[in-house]
Amino acid sequence: MVVVGVAVELAVLLMEYRHEWKDFKRGVIHSPEKPSRLVYGLGFFGVALVTAGVAGEFRIHVKAGKIESDMRSDVRQLAAIAHERAASAESTAKGYDSKIAEAQRGTAEAQRDAEQAKERAANAEAETARLYALTAPRRLNSDQQKGIKAALKKFAGRTVRVSTYGLDGEGAALGTQIIAILTPDFKIVDERAQSIVTGSFDFGVHVRGPQSEEEFIRAVADNLRVTGRLQVFTNAALPREGAVMRGNAVARGNAVLRGGGGTPGLGGYTAPGSLVWIEIGVKPVEIAPSK
Repeated sequence: MVVVGVAVELAVLLMEYRHEWKDFKRGVIHSPEKPSRLVYGLGFFGVALVTAGVAGEFRIHVKAGKIESDMRSDVRQLAAIAHERAASAESTAKGYDSKIAEAQRGTAEAQRDAEQAKERAANAEAETARLYALTAPRRLNSDQQKGIKAALKKFAGRTVRVSTYGLDGEGAALGTQIIAILTPDFKIVDERAQSIVTGSFDFGVHVRGPQSEEEFIRAVADNLRVTGRLQVFTNAALPREGAVMRGNAVARGNAVLRGGGGTPGLGGYTAPGSLVWIEIGVKPVEIAPSK
């Protein structure tokens, strides 16, 4: 609109210039001509257009300023909301971090408790095994019996003496298993539960015999010790015995068997030509070490 108004003003200016130029060329002074309504109208119309255009631009500028101001206000509000939400998110994240840290502490404590429980269970299992070893009777399972029998088979044909103490049922049961291992490859002199002694006892399993049977003695002892997991001694000194009742002896009524002042036997090989002797003594007991 401003451009049109300016164009009209230029047209009016050119028209006035043309009239004045015609008067100048005529060179004759004459009375003024009647004002042209067309020129006046065009000039007024041009001024009106310019005025309206400037006013419109001013209005648009004002509106644009208001819109810009509103946009800036909206941007500030959005920034404030975003900042508030960011602060809220940061606070929430810190809360989650605190909960995660607390959960991690709880997990660490649970792991420590689990490790302690595992350690206590292992200790309890070890203690149970120890107590079982102390209280359970000595026995050879099927695999142990088969292993010992196969290892001793190359010594077959010998005569072996097997003895246990009288009134010792646990030892007699183990002796029965050892006799079963040796049968039928060996001839057995069965002396289970045939002697009652006073004074002292052998503990564990003892294998004794002459020097000529050293290899066989060592094989019996090693297999009972390693495969059978028994406490085994070879050619140890005999215990100090007091009174001894053996064989078919019978004690009735008020019979008394006393004694215990005997002299311990000598250790080492037995007399040449004597039998290899497997003696099942009393089950060993746990003895606390002296301080």
